[in-house]
Amino acid sequence: MHVITRKRLNEFAEKHPDAKSSLARWYAIMRKSRFLNFVQLRETFPHADQVGKFTVFNIGGNKVRLVAAVHYNRSKIYPAVAGPCVDSSGVQRRQVEGINMSLAELEKVTKAWPPISRAVRVPHTETDYEELVQLLDCVTDEVGEDENHPLASLMDVLGVLIEKYEDEHVPELTE
Repeated sequence: MHVITRKRLNEFAEKHPDAKSSLARWYAIMRKSRFLNFVQLRETFPHADQVGKFTVFNIGGNKVRLVAAVHYNRSKIYPAVAGPCVDSSGVQRRQVEGINMSLAELEKVTKAWPPISRAVRVPHTETDYEELVQLLDCVTDEVGEDENHPLASLMDVLGVLIEKYEDEHVPELTE
């Protein structure tokens, strides 16, 4: 599983050194595992519970509870909060700092995202990759060198997705 973000786990471990080794063991197990569903996850983490839209892990003999969103189909886990007595409601209550998006704007994005997600996605096949390259070509034609264009950041995102696929599947150009 890909744990996103590790930084959140590291910051928590710094603040709570007594939980660091248990959290590190949890992280090591998660990184090496691939769970297809909650039943498989429970085989490894028998004390994990599904609470609402999240999975709650009891770590270190229930010293720490980690709330996370698990996306089995993508093999990703998104830790939201961790602490000695957090629950999934803590995710909704947490303060989001540095994000300039209101809940109303997030609702608009949520409605607009489904058609966008069919085009902007992590490429897993050559066809996915080629479709992303075609989309990047169209966006590049529109944006050109205008770094302030509203779609300039989309060029960045598409570039990162394409570059990651190429790093794994396309050989470097050599002499």
